[in-house]
Amino acid sequence: PCTLESASSLGWLLWDRGDLDGAEPLFREALEGSRETHGDRHKRTLPLIGNYADLLREKGDLDGAQRQMGDAPEVARAVLGEDHEDTLVLDAKAARIEI
Repeated sequence: PCTLESASSLGWLLWDRGDLDGAEPLFREALEGSRETHGDRHKRTLPLIGNYADLLREKGDLDGAQRQMGDAPEVARAVLGEDHEDTLVLDAKAARIEI
């Protein structure tokens, strides 16, 4: 889990610096590792799904972003609750993909 958090953090750093291509494999690594470790419905995986989908949206890959986002907002509502911060963030990211 520490390695996954480090990959995600480094991905954010690169994104903040405008290096979306450099951030993408790090976000993907963090997401894939979390899926393997925790599964798709885990509270640590759900935000990573949204982060990776949002990165793909930012890169202009709306189809890829929609595929990655999938039903993550609905799963977050079921797992975390409607008013949980991560659920609300996933809802916002999903809405940006749909625009």
